[in-house]
Amino acid sequence: MNYYIDFIPNKNFLQNFKTQKENLIFNIYVKQIPAMNTNRAMYFDIEEAENIIKQIKEKGCKVNLMFDTFCFGNLEFSTKGKEMFKLLDQVISYGIDSVTITNHFFINYLRKKHPNCKIIISEYSEITNVQKINRFLNDIGADAVKIDAGLAKDIKTMEYIKEVSDINKIHIDVTTEMYENDIFRASFYNSLSHFIHEEKWEKVQQEIEAHQEEQEKLGNKKIKLEEHELKELIKLGYKNFWYQYNKNS
Repeated sequence: MNYYIDFIPNKNFLQNFKTQKENLIFNIYVKQIPAMNTNRAMYFDIEEAENIIKQIKEKGCKVNLMFDTFCFGNLEFSTKGKEMFKLLDQVISYGIDSVTITNHFFINYLRKKHPNCKIIISEYSEITNVQKINRFLNDIGADAVKIDAGLAKDIKTMEYIKEVSDINKIHIDVTTEMYENDIFRASFYNSLSHFIHEEKWEKVQQEIEAHQEEQEKLGNKKIKLEEHELKELIKLGYKNFWYQYNKNS
């Protein structure tokens, strides 16, 4: 099993973490790189990222960089984008094993500049069916795709995915809650990412609350993988699972 875990920059944890687990991968967020995650307490400063990554690697674990934004405000297409790519290169040089992206615009760049760094496509790319999985893996050339509970709960489809795709390239979000039948999710994340990019954190929170209120009015319930569903997926042979950090766990 491979476990991808959102990581809080806690030096005490690293000092006390003695067991080497090659199947434990920490997801890190860097403040200077816009990302979808709105928990700013999880972000590293670039100055401390190198040391933190080094400590994680010394423990025998791997590191995944969350370069997982829906939109960079089109900076990637401008001269200012050069600074963003420079920062990406810098973080990867610290020993990053994989990068999770939403915008597949970055695939060719990563392939050329960092051929040993694996590319994971985020669930924010709306990977909702078998055709999209195979398109990303076979046509676009990603190393893996991450799917959410909406697809993973459909065990019949997951059985079919196993038959037509490389099961080792399928990653599953275990703990993130989502709204069932949320037809506005893509547009919500797109607008949200603009506010994140501009660091308008109060507006981010307002958008989140408004989205939740709208879903409740529509009667859309929150869903996530249940324990028995996770066990079924493991029985099928799925091996890559993502967990959100829980301060109570």
